Amino acid sequence: LDTNGGSAVSAESYVTVKVDVIKSYSADPKSAKCSVKKMTEASKTPLASKDAPKLIITIVCAKNLRNADWAARGLSDPYCICEVPGKPLSRILTPVVQDKLDPIWNCTQQVLDWEPGDSLSLAVMDKDFGNRDDLLGRVTLPAEKCYPFTFEGELPLKDSGTGRGKGTTATLTIKVTTEEPAAA
Repeated sequence: LDTNGGSAVSAESYVTVKVDVIKSYSADPKSAKCSVKKMTEASKTPLASKDAPKLIITIVCAKNLRNADWAARGLSDPYCICEVPGKPLSRILTPVVQDKLDPIWNCTQQVLDWEPGDSLSLAVMDKDFGNRDDLLGRVTLPAEKCYPFTFEGELPLKDSGTGRGKGTTATLTIKVTTEEPAAA
């Protein structure tokens, strides 16, 4: 949904459409029928098996981020995006922390649309009001670290630019757990 180079939809927005085709082949296109069912709260959730485990992530903090803001504007205003690659309904955003190079989020959420075998992609961004947000670093957590084990640790960020001094590495600390479905 792009309107002349501008984004018409925010990162938190999405539309879910469900169409049932009643008659898929017809010699007369006017006689083909479709029905649109009213969506219920249950059908708005991503398609995931009720028997699948739930993935819970806590985006704890980042350290040694670079300052992507101009000197007069203060420090970076970081936030983190977490998602399953190719599954936009899985996207999680932390709040923006103003003027910090070592932000603490402690943001815990379920990763919707995740299923065993999916990796997680995380990016730390600098919120720039009125401009395009800057990448402060990114990392991918491979599928084998997500499930069936718990992961808790500090991950080095790629594409983090120059840190706050030689020998420093920008990092992101996360905790990933799974909740198995209740026995029926």
